[in-house]
Amino acid sequence: RLSFDPPSAGQPAALNFSFTPEMDMEALSVLQLTLAGFQRRSGEVTAIAVTSEPPGKFVSAIWAEDTKTLRLILQSLVLARTKILIQVPGGPTGLFIPDKGVATNLLTLLVETNTESGPVPATSIATTVGVGSFSGTPALQYAPPQVDKDTAVSISFTAAMNVRVQDTISFYLAGFSRTGGDYHDASSHPQFDVRWANAAQTLTLSARADLPPFALVELLLGSALSFRLPRTGTKENDARLQIFSVTREGRVLPTAISTSPPVGSFLDSVQLYYSPACYAGTGGTIYVQFR
Repeated sequence: RLSFDPPSAGQPAALNFSFTPEMDMEALSVLQLTLAGFQRRSGEVTAIAVTSEPPGKFVSAIWAEDTKTLRLILQSLVLARTKILIQVPGGPTGLFIPDKGVATNLLTLLVETNTESGPVPATSIATTVGVGSFSGTPALQYAPPQVDKDTAVSISFTAAMNVRVQDTISFYLAGFSRTGGDYHDASSHPQFDVRWANAAQTLTLSARADLPPFALVELLLGSALSFRLPRTGTKENDARLQIFSVTREGRVLPTAISTSPPVGSFLDSVQLYYSPACYAGTGGTIYVQFR
């Protein structure tokens, strides 16, 4: 079983690999994982200190970037049917999950060993916890791009993983609101039920049909629905605007939406006044103040 912490595509993650051999494994046996698409970005250093349960069975690993293999040498005898857990640390010197994520039970992730009691050729890892990704695609657009007005919000994205019926994809739109409060549309979009939770500032899409990887999804929330942008405006590619998913073939943790336009705001700060006080038809100095 292989899992990742944190399970975020394109980021370094700790790897947790567990297995139970049906045969004895002698000291100095080699256990090798092939992790297609993974990479290490810490220069030429390839050795990685690891921990294991039982303690001391594996203490280090060698990563080969060209073959995408992680090679571990057993330090002492492991008896048949002993459960082994190996933890490879994450952080900047760890292994990076592929940008497109990792499919659940991906067949190209392999394990093998040369132990004398029963070598195992390269075999797909039975259970891999998937990591989803939207591959840098989520985008927002507004019309008009203006605060204090009902605004049409358009959303587009592609998911790198399969999306199954009842999977959910959510958008946290910090500061957004809807004049009419919560909203539910179960029919307008061909693939999703659409729900807006005003208090949570979250738009959730619940799949009514399966979607294959990299299918383009587009959603338009028309201005008649009375959505409004934050009164303070938004920054370009505002990191407060996030996408996340609960998808069986790879969850996505809250991640900044890749593309969103900047929208400015003066709030209610604009003031116009004259000094000294003047009358109609007379001259004076006009001051404009805003923030």
